[in-house]
Amino acid sequence: MLQAPPATDIYLAELRVSHGRASVGAPVNVTGRPGYDNQPMFLPDGRAFLYTSIREDSQADIYRYDIARATSSRVTATRESEYSPTPLPDGTGFSVVRVGSSRSATTRGPTRTPWCCSSSAHPPRCRSRTPRRQAGTER
Repeated sequence: MLQAPPATDIYLAELRVSHGRASVGAPVNVTGRPGYDNQPMFLPDGRAFLYTSIREDSQADIYRYDIARATSSRVTATRESEYSPTPLPDGTGFSVVRVGSSRSATTRGPTRTPWCCSSSAHPPRCRSRTPRRQAGTER
């Protein structure tokens, strides 16, 4: 029997450093809703973060939280589930781990594949980042 993911939320708190001492403000729940909201990753400009959210459709998708507007928007909407959003170092998009079902005769059950998504298109264009094998290197 498949278990539902735990109900989790993401909190933000202001961090201040003064005279070499850090202080943390009161945490604010920014995803206060039923369901799974987890794996936040700040974008390079610090104005937003990406996170994984599982909503009523039981599908894990990537959302973007805009800190100044205090709003979330859906970034991916696929048949597979995406987890672990990570901004690409060059700022052109983000990577995710996409979990899907294998229909291969040699692989059964869920598959986990790295994907890169362009942030210049809406919805973002995603492509597999599975390493290609060179001829003669099959195992």
